[in-house]
Amino acid sequence: MNKLIFLMILSSVMLISNLSFSQNEIKDGDYIKNDKINKFVGRWQWISGDTLFIIVLEKEKMKLKSDNATINADALKGWHQFTIGEKEIENTILSDKKSMTGIISRFGDENKLNILFRETTKSKSGEATLELLPGEKDKARWVLKEKEGIIFLFPGETYDHTFTVPTNVVMERVRNKNK
Repeated sequence: MNKLIFLMILSSVMLISNLSFSQNEIKDGDYIKNDKINKFVGRWQWISGDTLFIIVLEKEKMKLKSDNATINADALKGWHQFTIGEKEIENTILSDKKSMTGIISRFGDENKLNILFRETTKSKSGEATLELLPGEKDKARWVLKEKEGIIFLFPGETYDHTFTVPTNVVMERVRNKNK
């Protein structure tokens, strides 16, 4: 569990370094505000037959530490739920353990949220995007991919390249619903 927390914090620090801010040097105690992420806050869902995938995103002021400074920055934290019929496959919504951290990169499209995603069933991380569809504020495409990099395996070990949750679907925001 400590490894998961460390990885999420490390990834948050790496993601936060892409936030828009002035050319000035970041100083201890600075607050990097990012209102562009507000458009992604809420409950998003995809339904197909008896299959349901939900993500819940909330804005959070995150405290990030480096060698030179401790800063606060806006980011999104989130949870997810995946059910097929009556069977619940994954659910972090009812727990304190977030499964997502997201930001909008200063180099990217402001209608595309970059997300570090943690799946519980297979205990693996991925990189996701939630991109608003053109002209839509309540419909977005969710795309989840494996993180790039080298996978080290011992002789006889195998690696599952798939995810349990959907990896490419159009989600719809559900208005006025609590977490």
